[in-house]
Amino acid sequence: MHNSIQPAFIIESIDGFTQPYDNQVMVLCMHENSKLPTEWFVRGGYLPMKKGIGLLIVIALIAIMVGSYIKKQIEASEEINDYALGYEMDIENNESGVKKGQIAPDFTLSTLSGETVTLSELKGKKVILNFWATWCPPCKKEMPHLQDYYDDYAEEENVEIVGVNLTYSDGSLDNIQKFVDSYKLTFPILLMEEEGVNQTYQVLTIPSTFMIDTEGRIQRHIVGPLDQEALSHYVKELN
Repeated sequence: MHNSIQPAFIIESIDGFTQPYDNQVMVLCMHENSKLPTEWFVRGGYLPMKKGIGLLIVIALIAIMVGSYIKKQIEASEEINDYALGYEMDIENNESGVKKGQIAPDFTLSTLSGETVTLSELKGKKVILNFWATWCPPCKKEMPHLQDYYDDYAEEENVEIVGVNLTYSDGSLDNIQKFVDSYKLTFPILLMEEEGVNQTYQVLTIPSTFMIDTEGRIQRHIVGPLDQEALSHYVKELN
């Protein structure tokens, strides 16, 4: 009797089972010759169109409610509780030491002219801290390069050069003054008349140079002489 009627679709519940209607499996379909569905066919009889539309609306509302509930459950499962949230670790190293990133150990030494220089007071400048002695051949080769850099670039690049002389092993102050005059050194020359600072900085070989950034942190330790090009290279790495 209904061979000319082709099923349009079958109503199913969200779990994949067909939705029973009056203990029958409901199949919604329309006459193939109808422009609009005037009546819905139910296996075993006809279902008026109003009842079919009403049932569709109910099912749609249920689907929306279930979908909303599932979405909330998923969001809740993905939510991270406040106590489980990640937090930032303090990685700033405020310890004093001679390792990369540590604050350069502070010291105060006198100059040949009798003034005093405290390393920490140079914070805000890039510091080239150089340990040397008059009897050291590589130091003698390095000194002209230090002075040339100091004359040409120190002010422009916000750099201070501090030369720490190992005075306790270097003889008289007169010899040191003659050395400074012969090389026409104008950057500060500090006198280490007793061992201490060299041990703090673990200086075993001279010349030894520490590159210190504007925050007072050691970024490089170079053993051996540096020329002007190398000095410029290492200074550019400092902040």
